[in-house]
Amino acid sequence: MSADGDGRLAFALPGRVLHRDRLRGGQPRLPTLGTQWLVCGLAYGVIAYAVMTWFVVAMSNAGNGTINFALPVTAVMLNGVLIHAFGVGPPAAYFASRVRAD
Repeated sequence: MSADGDGRLAFALPGRVLHRDRLRGGQPRLPTLGTQWLVCGLAYGVIAYAVMTWFVVAMSNAGNGTINFALPVTAVMLNGVLIHAFGVGPPAAYFASRVRAD
């Protein structure tokens, strides 16, 4: 099954752009990142979990192709939010805050 044949190509470009901006550090657009990297990282982790759960996985081959805002089981959701809030967001924000914007 090709990406363009089932309408998912529309999600490839925004994903590419968002990942490129994230890898650049995002600091020119978010000056607070340099001083408040932990707060930014916690917020980033929670937002990343929400986007991955309700959009990326839902529209991938792992999901059924439709966006559904139903909440996962409480333990699964709590586990995912905590992992992303403390294990994904803060490390990404820390290293992004150390990137110099030239």
